[in-house]
Amino acid sequence: MRQVLTSVFALSSAIALGGCAATRSAPPSADGSAALAVRAADDRARLLGCSSYNGNPPVYRDEVYLSYVVDAQGQVEPSSVRVELAPGVRGPAQPSSAAVTAAKRAAVSCSYKPARIDGQIVRARVLERFTF
Repeated sequence: MRQVLTSVFALSSAIALGGCAATRSAPPSADGSAALAVRAADDRARLLGCSSYNGNPPVYRDEVYLSYVVDAQGQVEPSSVRVELAPGVRGPAQPSSAAVTAAKRAAVSCSYKPARIDGQIVRARVLERFTF
C-alpha cells in the first residue's frame, strides 16, 4: 500500500475540526472556549504495514480512499474510519460495497509510526488508498 496524502494534519488534545486538526494554542478563556490553531505535523504518520492487506495489485477494479485517525501508539482508531471521494472524481463513481468493507477491515489492521509536532507524538488523520 502506498501513502497518497503527503500532508497529514496532527491532532493534539483530541480536538478535530472537520477532518483537519487543531492544537490548543492558548488556555481556555473564562467562557470555556479556547484558541485553536490548525497546523501540519512536523513528521507525519508513516505506514509500517497492514496485516490483512496484500498491497496494490498490478491491475485492479476498485480503489477505496479512506481517512482515519492514527493514535499516539500508531494504531488506527476504528471509529474514525471514513470513506472519502477519490481525488479529482466527481459524480456517482463509487467503489463497490465489498471493496469498502475490505478496505475498512484492512485499515484497522494497519500500524504506523506516529506523527510528531515539536518532537511530541500526536494523533493524526491520514488518507490512504486501498486497491482491489
